[in-house]
Amino acid sequence: MPIYRPTPIVPNRPTATMHALKPASATTATPQPTPTPSPQIANPPSAPSVTQGSGSNLTVTWSAPLVDSTHDAATRFNLRFAVSGTGTWASVTGVASPYTLSGLAAGTAYDVQVQSVNAAGTSAWSTTDTLTTAAAGPFTPNTPAAPSLAQGTGSNLTVTWYAPATSSTASAATSYNLRFSPSGANTWTAVAGVSSPYTLTGLTGSAAYDVQVQSANAAGTSGWSPTGTLTTGLGGPFIPNVAAAPALAQGAGSNLTVTWTAPAVDATHSVATSFNVRSSPSGAGTWTTVSNVTSPYTLSGLTAGAAYDVEVESGNAAGTSAWSATSTLTTAVVTPYIPNVVATPSLAQGTGSNLTVSWTAPSADGSHSIATSYNLRSSPSGAGTWTTVSGVTSPYSLSGLIAGAAFDVQVQSANSAGSSAWSATATLTTATATPNTVAAAALAQGSGSNLTVTWSAPAADSTHAATTSYNLRSSPSGAGTWTVVSGVVSPYTLSGLTAGAAYDVQVQSANTAGTGAWSVTSTLTTSAGAGPYAPNIPAIASVAPAVDGTASKLTVTWPATATDATHGAPTGYNLRYGPSGSGTWTTVSSVTSPYAIIGLAGATAIDVEVEATNAVGSSAWSSIKTGTTWGATVAPGGWTAAAAQVHGTSVAPNGGVQAIATAAPTAVTGFAFAWSQSNTTIPTTGLLAAAADGTTNGWGQYISAPATAGTYYLWMLAQGTGSVTTGALVTSAITVS
Repeated sequence: MPIYRPTPIVPNRPTATMHALKPASATTATPQPTPTPSPQIANPPSAPSVTQGSGSNLTVTWSAPLVDSTHDAATRFNLRFAVSGTGTWASVTGVASPYTLSGLAAGTAYDVQVQSVNAAGTSAWSTTDTLTTAAAGPFTPNTPAAPSLAQGTGSNLTVTWYAPATSSTASAATSYNLRFSPSGANTWTAVAGVSSPYTLTGLTGSAAYDVQVQSANAAGTSGWSPTGTLTTGLGGPFIPNVAAAPALAQGAGSNLTVTWTAPAVDATHSVATSFNVRSSPSGAGTWTTVSNVTSPYTLSGLTAGAAYDVEVESGNAAGTSAWSATSTLTTAVVTPYIPNVVATPSLAQGTGSNLTVSWTAPSADGSHSIATSYNLRSSPSGAGTWTTVSGVTSPYSLSGLIAGAAFDVQVQSANSAGSSAWSATATLTTATATPNTVAAAALAQGSGSNLTVTWSAPAADSTHAATTSYNLRSSPSGAGTWTVVSGVVSPYTLSGLTAGAAYDVQVQSANTAGTGAWSVTSTLTTSAGAGPYAPNIPAIASVAPAVDGTASKLTVTWPATATDATHGAPTGYNLRYGPSGSGTWTTVSSVTSPYAIIGLAGATAIDVEVEATNAVGSSAWSSIKTGTTWGATVAPGGWTAAAAQVHGTSVAPNGGVQAIATAAPTAVTGFAFAWSQSNTTIPTTGLLAAAADGTTNGWGQYISAPATAGTYYLWMLAQGTGSVTTGALVTSAITVS
């Protein structure tokens, strides 16, 4: 903004009047009255000075104009202003300097002029001064003054500051941030949202700190204040912090080089001014101390090839810290050195159950020489029963291993100085093979007519892997009708055998690769038992609708019940049936399998049970078996076919057939014909297509004979969704030539 200086007012000089001296005798003239001068307008003021006021106000200042021979003094002033460049003036009369223009738009430039006024009139307007009003707030706050620092407790500092002034361009601070640094370091640590007074803690005792404060509000933050600096209280001295565990390295010969870092200084720990080192054979705790040493420090006179524990202690005038954590290192051995440990070997499948072992020579370094030979050891995985082979080279083939078994392998490096530790373990499973054959099982009498079967696991070798499961089979002796049980374990109880009967038993080993051969047969006769016993419970095989398509009957079949040590042979059977789920039974005695239940309703579910009987008594009723009667009946007509027929020609109908569909478990969707070479089994395939053979439900048609010579029967079939429901034979035998 330009600086306007008022024009100095120079006072008018008084006008000198010169009078001539006349002789005494001269006549004195009569004086004339002085005329009253006319009033004159004042000079215009110079350009006003416009400065920012509060908010969007402007402060206008000007100086009174000069008075001269043609201009009287101004007695008052007028002022006008306009948005810059518009020429649209607003005037204020009778104002005095300084004058505040208010009600202006924020952030807008205004032109301002001033005019002198006296009794003679008004002067011209002054030249224009222009200034832009302040932008609308809020504004970032002003920067605070340098904070005041004072000693607090211990090494703390108390920081105090005052809120900065507000102005038309700076709003009030609503919060403060603080930062501090060791004096001159400029490594600032900031703390946000603090208030005055604020206590800085955790500072190093007797150390100078720089502190700055920053004001903030919603509009942003100010600059950082000027720095306040003060030295913290001594707060001590304190003993130093504990040093971190030292670093150990091999030195010359059997020496060890010990290196450490000075511990940190904080509010409760002063600087370490000296250090002590102590060492001991590892784990012995027999310490040798050396005082006032510096890092790095060489520990000498140590035993070669021995592990040593080392600790460091920091000290100052206040005392000594605790000893550091222990570091341990083994001193170097006199040359030559034993070689480094071999890295974990690599294992791969070899031929048969062999494993191929490969490894890389370990590196040589200042304390380890080159390996000149290698040893290898192997063990069944996890057993720790090692077999060692010396003087081997990579790759090495491990042979004679059990097939399908996991093996652990380690390698050891060696030279004239000795052997390294064994490498880390590598594990791999040898190729899998089927197991060996089990030896003949041992048989013993069990309870009743049971037999107890015992066997031993076959050996695993280089061509046979270990057995993981067993199968067992038994047969009446010499019959060769074997019953197999899988996944059995020894001993195993064979039950359900006939009392007093000889049985052959064999066992078979198995694993993931397959099965071994069956063992040699073992034979033993079951106990005869006390007897007689009631029969076993029957098991119904089927409850099926009639083959001839009759919807009113079901055929029930069941096998004879088995005899064993506690159940005798059946001499008869009883049967009962009823509507499914009703529990209402109709019983029929002394029946045989198969047995036809007649007089039933079509498409009806029927529950059936059977019990076995003999002279001792009856078994329990069997589990329920449910069957459903047919829902369609196909009744044959009086069709008689010719005795012989040429294949591919038409078979002429003679008479007719009738199909009757009733409600069915599977809805009847239509009827079809089919040729079959059986006159008892309903065909389910080879249905004659209507398009090819002209068959139409409900109509007799000429039907082509089969294309292959033979004896055939024509069936008419009722069809459900996707399958044959029932059917009936509708022709006698037809010979096709």
